[in-house]
Amino acid sequence: MYLTADIQARDPERARLAAAFEEFVAAGKTVHRLPGPGEQRAAGVNHHGAPVFLPLREQNQHIHRQPRGRQKAIDMVSWENRQELIERYRERILEAHAQGMSEATISTAQRLTRAQVRMIASAIGVTLRQRAKRKKAEPTIAQLADQVEARPPRDQQDTARELARIRKETAAAMQALERLENRSRRKA
Repeated sequence: MYLTADIQARDPERARLAAAFEEFVAAGKTVHRLPGPGEQRAAGVNHHGAPVFLPLREQNQHIHRQPRGRQKAIDMVSWENRQELIERYRERILEAHAQGMSEATISTAQRLTRAQVRMIASAIGVTLRQRAKRKKAEPTIAQLADQVEARPPRDQQDTARELARIRKETAAAMQALERLENRSRRKA
């Protein structure tokens, strides 16, 4: 574990990575900073849109960490891969988000895993919906006309039947209420 900035600066591997990063920035490429372990995601929410609370003090440096050598290798490879992935899919995911598409729909359309879609969305500061909106198909004019024609005309008999049914339901509801009141009186 690195304790101070001067110890970090002495580490040749970190210096090499820092130089590579400076080259990357000098080349004019965009850097998307992803939240590391224990850091908040964009706008203080996770990919579900729920607020993220950071672990307290010392705890956050141990979250999801592997042995140092392997972790460095994973960090380096995945950092480059993530940057490339973000560059490639940034516009598409922003477009899909503007259209109101959900995470699952985007992942299917772009042939990415849902985790990759969440990671890219988090890097560009977008919160995606977990479910797609269900759109009700609006009936056409012809369908509406068919419904009107198929509906029988209301006459007095239909109205009387409807009133009788409503009275019956009301009486049943009143009886149920009385039973509930009687039970509550007995218990009290």
